Parts: sequence; C-alpha cells; structure tokens
Amino acid sequence: QLQDGIALLQTLSGLLPLTTLVNLNSDLSLAQPIASVLNPTSSCNTTFTDVLCYALARDIPSYLSKHSSCYSHQTLSSIIEWNSSHSQYIPYGQSLFIRALESPITEEAYDKYKKSVEEAFQSLINYLKSTYSLDCLVTIGNDDIFSGTTICGIPRANLTLDYYNPEHKQINVVAIGFSHGDDLLLLRFLQRLERANLQAGQIDTRTTFQKYIQHPIISAYNNSCSIL
Repeated sequence: QLQDGIALLQTLSGLLPLTTLVNLNSDLSLAQPIASVLNPTSSCNTTFTDVLCYALARDIPSYLSKHSSCYSHQTLSSIIEWNSSHSQYIPYGQSLFIRALESPITEEAYDKYKKSVEEAFQSLINYLKSTYSLDCLVTIGNDDIFSGTTICGIPRANLTLDYYNPEHKQINVVAIGFSHGDDLLLLRFLQRLERANLQAGQIDTRTTFQKYIQHPIISAYNNSCSIL
C-alpha cells in the first residue's frame, strides 16, 4: 500500500535469510478476492464495526468476571458510567463502548458475518498458496486493512520500522498468518525484518524524547495514526 514501505522492503529483501518476498501489487486478479475479505457486507449486511461492538458487549463482562480481583467493574455499563464521570482521564471519548452497549446486531448476524469473512479469506489464502506458494501475507501502511480477519482467529503480528527522513515517517508492517498455528512463523519473519532494518542502517537512533521535541504530537494525526 505505502510506496515508502514497498521501497524499504525491496531494500531489505536481500538481507533476509531464508525468506523470499513476493510483491502482489501487480496481480490484478487479487482485486476481487481481497474486496470480498474487506467488504463482506454485500453478503451479510453487517459492518466490521458492528461486529466488533457486538463482540465487546459479549466478551468484556465475561473477561471482567474472570478477573474480578483485578477490576472494580463487572459490566460495560459500569465502565461507561465511570468514564463519563471522569472524563479528564479519557479525552478521546468512549463512543465504541457506548456503541457496543447499543449494538443492533444479533448472534445470528455475527455468525453470518464471521462465516462470510472466513470463506472469503480462505479463498484468498488458497489462491496465494497455489499461485505463489506463500506462507503468510504482509501489508504495509498506517492502516491494517485486513483487521477484519481477526474474527477468524488467525494470528497476526505488527512491527513498526522506525527510520529517519526529513518527515520522520514510520513504516508499519502487519504479518498475517494463514492458519491458527502460524504464530512462530510470523514472529520469526518480523524478527528477520527488524534485524535486516538494523543491518541496513535505516534505523532512527534518536531517543523518543528527541523525536517528540522535533516532531510534536500533531504529526501523529498527519500520519493517520490511531491513538487508543
């Protein structure tokens, strides 16, 4: 996705042991399979945000009850109420929690969305394996475009390659597995990528404080970073 990221990976590819990178951007036949993964609403009329909110409303109470000794809240409503009365601690709001509490979708709609994504993603995986013999998928950019596949339970790992240029850009790399047991594969790949980045001398050696002073927090918004 990100041209700077593609250029950086091309630079690092020769420094990656036991690793072959394949640029998929020129394969136009991938457009439809990827679109089916990214936008399954045509088949189930439900958005990823709705599904995420449904899962939050369903799973947060269960998580809190299992860790009751660590948290004073046991329900999503309690968290929302506390946040509302302590807004100075959450300047970015809690719209996702509120939307989760008011989630309009049902378990049936959630299951239908999950099945649609799983089938579309499996179709994409089958194509990538048969055509390119790939082991995993890597995306580059500020946004994780395949975040919706988390509903499939497929492992993913994230690495930020920080290197110096006049705009102090950061390259975000997301590695996505093809099966439930790909955790180690992804971690090994990202470890090789990080070492190659160091070897290539692209790493930014300034301290975090120096970066902040020279590039204020407003740059985070300019680079479309998500602040959670």
